[in-house]
Amino acid sequence: MYNNKALESNVFNDWLSCTIPISHIDSHNLMSVIDKNGEVKVVNHDENSVVMKILSLFLPDYEHSKGMWYYMPFGSKAGYSSGVCVLESIHIYFEGSPSTHRKDGSSTIFLELNGSGCRDFETISKIDMFDLLYYLIVDYGAIFTRFDNDIDIFHDKYFTIPILVDKCSKGEYVCASDYFDYRRRNFSCDYDVIGESLYIGSEASDRYLLIYDKKLERISNGQQCELWVNVWIRFEMRFKHEWAQRVALAIIGCRFQNGHDGELSTIEERNAAYARLTRGLLFAFIDFKSASRYSVANPSRDLDTWIPWKKFLCDVDKIKLTRQAQKESTILSLKNWASRSVSRCLSMFLLLDGDDEFSKEMLGYAFSRIDNFSDKDLAQVNSERLRKGLPSFSMDEAIEKFKYIKQKYDVLDAIGE
Repeated sequence: MYNNKALESNVFNDWLSCTIPISHIDSHNLMSVIDKNGEVKVVNHDENSVVMKILSLFLPDYEHSKGMWYYMPFGSKAGYSSGVCVLESIHIYFEGSPSTHRKDGSSTIFLELNGSGCRDFETISKIDMFDLLYYLIVDYGAIFTRFDNDIDIFHDKYFTIPILVDKCSKGEYVCASDYFDYRRRNFSCDYDVIGESLYIGSEASDRYLLIYDKKLERISNGQQCELWVNVWIRFEMRFKHEWAQRVALAIIGCRFQNGHDGELSTIEERNAAYARLTRGLLFAFIDFKSASRYSVANPSRDLDTWIPWKKFLCDVDKIKLTRQAQKESTILSLKNWASRSVSRCLSMFLLLDGDDEFSKEMLGYAFSRIDNFSDKDLAQVNSERLRKGLPSFSMDEAIEKFKYIKQKYDVLDAIGE
């Protein structure tokens, strides 16, 4: 999480997905696995063994962390019929159809961490992203299908998105792709604002760059930003298939002092190497130039790098990595949606019933749903509690909390009478 209000930029991984072959894992020993009711039991089964081994990367004591994950009886990923979800953002899909098998015929498990999942991983795991990638590829034989590497900047002292669009329009850049697309979108929250996005490279290709206004995107989704965040521009490098595997392997190299062998590096050395790698990936993807590339025969050699771009890349190279910005949260989005969309109706109910009757009625609605409170609901709550530095709830603890609050208000109600 960003604790430094003067923070100007950050580098981080924002999405990863990969397939893991079941045959790669030695699962002859008895393992703790999940049955169809989401209960943990001990059996000898290849696929469930692998699922539990992958789950233990995120929750080493998963058997005693039931409020942190839940079983999905119907997978939402094409080709897979079941899954496990950790904190609503880390998904492990299994029981795949033949279409999910690798070319050698081995069946696979599909692991996916979206943006929130990468942030949740930072919060709950005992290992860092460098270790996770190492274990997935070296120990589990993972093949990556997508990997996003991002840079966030919180100032516009060097450029804005419209300035970069203008550079592209004039041909003042050298890039791995000649394709770029500028998009404008209206965000209607409390007021109308214009969101800007610049795509460099085709979305159908195995790598492309997306530059967009992250602050406006969060506002439009009902999410929050720190008060000090006035500008938030995101450079999102999206890699797929073979490029995703290359980038993941390159990041593993940051784990060691001498590339892919030798002594393990310190966390400071890993972060510095990762910042340099991300700078190199971005620079290799696009280099904004001082003049149009059509004005010279060899723009890469004959044109100087645009000075603001050069200064920005130097800043990236000096980045001191921190935890990613305020987490994107499902439950916070829901809470913010309620404050915007439901507040008018609640105001009407308050005037209709009066404050005492209103409070009792609202609490009654909440208590009436206790029996339907699911593992998925609890995982969302625990995700937000962990981000706030609070301990997670087990389901039993959550029910006891409900009962305590209900009893408290029942007592107050009796006193009032």
